[in-house]
Order: sequence, then C-alpha cells, then structure tokens
Amino acid sequence: MLMIASDYELNQGFQLFLNMLKSDPKCHEAMFGLGRINYIQGRYEIAEKWLIKSYETKRDFAYRVWLGYT
Repeated sequence: MLMIASDYELNQGFQLFLNMLKSDPKCHEAMFGLGRINYIQGRYEIAEKWLIKSYETKRDFAYRVWLGYT
C-alpha cells in the first residue's frame, strides 16, 4: 500500500530536517530527508541537489538509489 504524506506532515519534516542541519551542517540524514521531501513535492532539481550532498557526505546505497530516481 502506497502512503502519501499530507502537506502538514511534509512541512513538519522539512522543518525538522532544516533544524537538524542547523545543529550539524554535515548531517547526511537531514540532507537525504530534504531530498526525499523535495522529490515527493515534484521539485526534482532541488531534490537532486540534496541527494547529491547526502551521497557525497556518506556513500550510502539508499542515497544513490534515490538519486537515480531524480
């Protein structure tokens, strides 16, 4: 079953990931989260930017897969 987040949930997640990056500018999990949220919202160029940053920070296979989607 495909679950789609509400706009409220996406905005809450967006703010959470931004706060995580304020605390730790190299937080690859936050970069990845921002990439996924932007992808879900159809902002593919921004998503690609965040996913590249997350992959460059930590060479995680999941980050590479999501980058491939963009």
